[in-house]
Amino acid sequence: MLSPIEVVSRIIEMLGGLRSRDQAPDYIHPLVTIHMDDNTHRGIELWQKWVFLLRNRGWVRELKFVPGEILREPGDPCIVNVVGQWTGTGSFTGASRPPSRLIHFRYRWHAGQVVELWTKKSNYDYILGRWVSLELCYPLLLMAIFIYFQWMSWKGKSYLFDRT
Repeated sequence: MLSPIEVVSRIIEMLGGLRSRDQAPDYIHPLVTIHMDDNTHRGIELWQKWVFLLRNRGWVRELKFVPGEILREPGDPCIVNVVGQWTGTGSFTGASRPPSRLIHFRYRWHAGQVVELWTKKSNYDYILGRWVSLELCYPLLLMAIFIYFQWMSWKGKSYLFDRT
């Protein structure tokens, strides 16, 4: 069995496109709880769709997540904290973008898989724009995401793999 840091490292590799997201069920529990600020979501399918959007529909191409620290919580060895930065090129300009500010993720590991994670809307400003952090915009974003994935389903397209 992999350690909590090894499991989280592999998830981070999926965020950055260094590891295929079809491996996510090996590292993320199917009923994972996802906390984004005051909102709570559940399920690996939602995580998969979110990462697809970040990697394929944001303002950044060739998106990478560069971890600076991946550390276990001193008081709870099942919690792993990650600090890092996004990097990439502008989707419209093609120019390299400076790295994002430092962002933080937190993961709870249990029995070999991540069962809970914490993130913030502001972690995605670099990719989606600052508007994603506005409280009024988040419900609109969720509605647009729902419609987009319905459209993908009707077209027979998969969110499990990055577009080429």
